[in-house]
Amino acid sequence: MVVSISSFCLFAPVLCSSWLEEIALYTMKPKNAIPKHTKKNMVVAAPTSATADNAGGVSLHSLFHLSFEPFVPNEGGERRLAYYLRLSPEKIAVLRAMEVLVIDEVNMLRADTLDAVDVVLRRVRGSAEPFGGVQMVYIGDLFQLPPVLKEDEQYLLRHYYSGPFFFHSYTIKRCPPVYIELKRVYRQHDRHFIDLLNNIRYNILSANDMYLLNSRYIPDFCPPEEEKYVILATHNYRANRINTDALEKLPGEARCYAGILKGEISEHGLPADLELVLKVGAQVMFLRSEAGEKRGCYNGRLAVVTRLTDNSVFVMAEGEAAEIEVRREKWRSLRYVYNKVSYRMEEEEAGSFTQFPLRPAWAVSIHKSQGLTFDKAVIDTAMAFAPGQVYVALSRCRSFNGLVLSSQIRMNALQVDPYIQQFMRCELPLEITMALLEEAKVKFCRTKLLQAFNWMPLFQGLWDLHTSVRRKNLQASTELITLITVLERTLKEQRNIADRFLPKLNAAIDYSMQTGDFMAVKLTIQRAVTYFHSALCHEILNPLDNKINEVLFNRRKKTYRKLLENYRAIVAGFMHRLCNLEYGGFPLVEGLSVPPIPPVTVEAKLNEND
Repeated sequence: MVVSISSFCLFAPVLCSSWLEEIALYTMKPKNAIPKHTKKNMVVAAPTSATADNAGGVSLHSLFHLSFEPFVPNEGGERRLAYYLRLSPEKIAVLRAMEVLVIDEVNMLRADTLDAVDVVLRRVRGSAEPFGGVQMVYIGDLFQLPPVLKEDEQYLLRHYYSGPFFFHSYTIKRCPPVYIELKRVYRQHDRHFIDLLNNIRYNILSANDMYLLNSRYIPDFCPPEEEKYVILATHNYRANRINTDALEKLPGEARCYAGILKGEISEHGLPADLELVLKVGAQVMFLRSEAGEKRGCYNGRLAVVTRLTDNSVFVMAEGEAAEIEVRREKWRSLRYVYNKVSYRMEEEEAGSFTQFPLRPAWAVSIHKSQGLTFDKAVIDTAMAFAPGQVYVALSRCRSFNGLVLSSQIRMNALQVDPYIQQFMRCELPLEITMALLEEAKVKFCRTKLLQAFNWMPLFQGLWDLHTSVRRKNLQASTELITLITVLERTLKEQRNIADRFLPKLNAAIDYSMQTGDFMAVKLTIQRAVTYFHSALCHEILNPLDNKINEVLFNRRKKTYRKLLENYRAIVAGFMHRLCNLEYGGFPLVEGLSVPPIPPVTVEAKLNEND
């Protein structure tokens, strides 16, 4: 388990051992642990739809509207990316409001994909900083399955990248992450087995290790009827063939359960079979820990089908005294939206897939076994084709005695990619890492305060409004463009005042850092917030509200009003952030009597209630 945090991240104050333990416990759902330690607008994403579902987030391609073709990191590639980039105003609002991006299963993330994410964020957020200033958290085990590239993609990208991994990206080279490895093992408890797996990870296998490992090679192994083993195969087609053949050999009639797709969800990479075919006596695997969690039905546990009805599948799991009833469950396809009232990032359901959380499981591919745990497994690695495959298969087993090898393992099948070995050497002693993170915290807090008085988000939103008006050819567009011109002139005046204020803020921060007294910063911030809050209310919000109310009941100008309300939300969000500034958890605007941000068009709300 590796957590990499970009050097400009604010996770320094919370990156203590207890926090790391929580992240380790929630590797499948990092969004469950991290939000406890940050108030920031956070998005969780992963390289593929399947890994995103496990992480409880969204895929990077859907979040950033990336194509599946390789990204070439040059001017031509950036122009092509920008040309095909089609982001809705709602998606732009999400990317601009996002403060932390967590990428899970980063071992599968390609270098060119990460560079494409960087380009999109810098462009949308109007910032030259890496990832447009978004804090990045990378979570994954680099010893597991690597990024997938087709032969033609490898040929193209090898001219730009020295390797396929995320740390080969140009963005990571510009902004190297702080590297932390979590070393406590939760799946295995056998010390000798743990040591063996660690020797594989660190490429220090001895002849005795290989002898011990291959002692589990049992030719023509036939598992006892009462013991449930799963075969871990290198290829999907082989696992599917084993399952199909075993199902056909069972007596009785097969039943097919059709999954239900709704909304925006792709059939590719579904967490369960779209058409689930079962018979009584079939060996199945649970695909969700939530299904019967109190009864220990964890993700990857094996069971045998005992009864089939229209709405339930009854199974008997090893060690249970009674049948377990399994009912259909729903997997949600998520998207993030920015709430313009609470100024927070929120999840909403974009689509869903409903199916029984079961899969025929005489065999499963090693790729699909990532994240699963098996008490007993037969490992077939004779046709291993990717680095990390054999290690993934071995590390799925809970105990050494619970694994059986159907073929002997060769030393070269356990070789660790030299690029990973090189990257692993980036880990620093914990004391140095904590010092770097504390330094990053101080730097981030200063940068955050200075950025709060950067008027660029307001200008960017105004330019987007101008572009939309021109493109949509709206009625009364001339008077709207006149308003935009007036607002832009006002913003320039306010920006000039802010530019003269920033040196004073910098000096106050320096003084507070030297003395430990943050009252100087607090008083400086409060005077500035009082002035700018009043100026934005009178000179920006009031003209916007007047124009919105002019067209409030004109149905032909609904789009016109919507564009104005979208920009008003940007201004209100900017003011909200000003009124909630803090420095390392120390509130700076607390106790200041600032009028609340006026609500959006009161008349409209009254009319809707009527």
